Amino acid sequence: VAQCSICSDTMKQASTVSGCGHTFCRSCIEEALRVQGCCPECLLPAWRRDIRDARRLKGVLEVTGQVVGLK
Repeated sequence: VAQCSICSDTMKQASTVSGCGHTFCRSCIEEALRVQGCCPECLLPAWRRDIRDARRLKGVLEVTGQVVGLK
């Protein structure tokens, strides 16, 4: 349903970059920002503080039974 474009797996702790709205696994986007300093989809500069929980997507994953790594 929701595949991370970094790891190509179902998103774990789906998280969105607030500036551009692209969504990834939390750990994937944290590492990408640490290494690249930008969103891997659109290359918009971003920082760790720009990462937000993708609450709506988490709700969809929960309803479809594909929740992985929710706290």
